[in-house]
Amino acid sequence: MTDKVNKINPSSPSMISPSTSTGNSAQPTTPPLVPSAPKTSKSMSKSMFLGFIILAIALIVVILFVVTHGRKSTKLTTITKPVPITVQITSKGFNPSSLDIKKGTVVEWINSDTSPHRIAANPYPTHSDLPNLDSKSNLGPSSNYSYHFNQSGTFEYHDELNPSINASVKVE
Repeated sequence: MTDKVNKINPSSPSMISPSTSTGNSAQPTTPPLVPSAPKTSKSMSKSMFLGFIILAIALIVVILFVVTHGRKSTKLTTITKPVPITVQITSKGFNPSSLDIKKGTVVEWINSDTSPHRIAANPYPTHSDLPNLDSKSNLGPSSNYSYHFNQSGTFEYHDELNPSINASVKVE
């Protein structure tokens, strides 16, 4: 009994086929090789695109985390000059003649008169209530003097050249 063996044809789906002449079906057969379907360029480009999207999102999350949590926050401090409260000095006195302000406020006196004036703290002539509140020199027309009120209290002041002209500042 001789078995016939078919020649192996590489393009054939089965590599070995049993001989039909002997009727021997006990000979093992190899299942046909079925190649897997190749991925199309369309499905590959979709998966690559999704991969890039996921990678980009992950990168953005990492960058945001580092920016917000990864380093100490540095606050930029803007130093602004306080806007002063203005008091006009006229021939009739100070306008306004009384102020209510918060601690840290700057008051600026502007001479709107044609005559000179000098700002000084009460009492006249010692200026002892707030010794630093003193323009130290005469303010000519359109001249100004500023004082930064850093302590709470009520402070009266006058025009040193015309001591009967008085006003007050209440600092809270």
